[in-house]
Amino acid sequence: MTIGSIARAEIGVTIETILLDSDSKPVATARAAATVVPLDPVVATLTMPVTAPRLWSIETPTLYTVLTRVMRDGSVIDERRTRVGFRTIRFDADRGFFLNAQPVKLKGVCLHQDHAGVGTAIPDALVRWRLERLKAMGCNAIRCSHNAPAAELLDLCDEMGFVVMDENRQFNPAPDYMAQLEWMVRRDRNHPSVILWSVFNEEPMQGTEAGVEMLRRMVHATHVLDDSRPVTAAMNGAFFDPVNVSSEIDVTGFNYYQGDYDRFHQLNPTKPITSSEDTSAYETRGAFASDPARHVQSSYDVEAASWGDTHRGTWKKIAERPFVAGGFVWTGFDYHGEPTPHEWPTISSFSGFSICAVFPRPRSTSTARTGSMPRRW
Repeated sequence: MTIGSIARAEIGVTIETILLDSDSKPVATARAAATVVPLDPVVATLTMPVTAPRLWSIETPTLYTVLTRVMRDGSVIDERRTRVGFRTIRFDADRGFFLNAQPVKLKGVCLHQDHAGVGTAIPDALVRWRLERLKAMGCNAIRCSHNAPAAELLDLCDEMGFVVMDENRQFNPAPDYMAQLEWMVRRDRNHPSVILWSVFNEEPMQGTEAGVEMLRRMVHATHVLDDSRPVTAAMNGAFFDPVNVSSEIDVTGFNYYQGDYDRFHQLNPTKPITSSEDTSAYETRGAFASDPARHVQSSYDVEAASWGDTHRGTWKKIAERPFVAGGFVWTGFDYHGEPTPHEWPTISSFSGFSICAVFPRPRSTSTARTGSMPRRW
């Protein structure tokens, strides 16, 4: 931990760290002494062994709290509480994603940092409500597209049992942009829900030497701050170019290009892969025949963008390949903008599991409720 002081003389302090279980009972304790000089930060390191912790998982998201106190002359002058979880993660090039040594297929969605009616000022209760809807339909993973999420979203993912692809906004290793990437990693690295750092989305330089060198710097900076999680990038091409950024990342992210899974795996047998964005299928809730003139799309999961596929087609390609860790559907909820395949007067997307008014489309409900309509997962 880093400690700073605005006093005019150096002071001696004691740092005490207590690990509390979910019942607020102490599990482990550590202490260290430090001398803090005026206006200069000092780093204090503590080691706190924990025996047989209860593991955090999607089904049982067990959380602990790290209580950190700074004491001077026996009195507490500052303290902070940080929720944490114990779990292991691993991406395997042949068998996909493992959580606590158990295989888990990522059944994810991409989420924008906004919601109809409130913009980006989303109340915590609405964030929870959205996650509850996703959990109920079988979703277990969230991709933050395309920027660092609100801290409250990650808090709720920790609490409710979602794994997260935490995504950086700007693909640029210049000092000011690198500072934004480092801020995100520092802020979010204690969240057990975060399993991947994504450093970009669909960048035009992904198949160039300059792009490789830029990514190399960003991956290194991320690993310096957190070497416990792999780094990915959401690529939309250049997978087979002689020079491309997949050489520098730990897990290759596929935005669409579902037909290239097998070829990439054959040429790169030691590189784990995941779908970082997929599907882009269209539905108009309550309509079961397409009428392009009226901007209406069938809810029978038969319409999709030229670069994507239907939900059934996309998931079949992922489910049949153990080496594909999983997928992140575009999108969890509709949003204003990108009314593909239409234009004005339509103003919002057609690709969410739920429409802007948060009513679910048939694709998100169970077979029992929708007759012949299959559930996505």
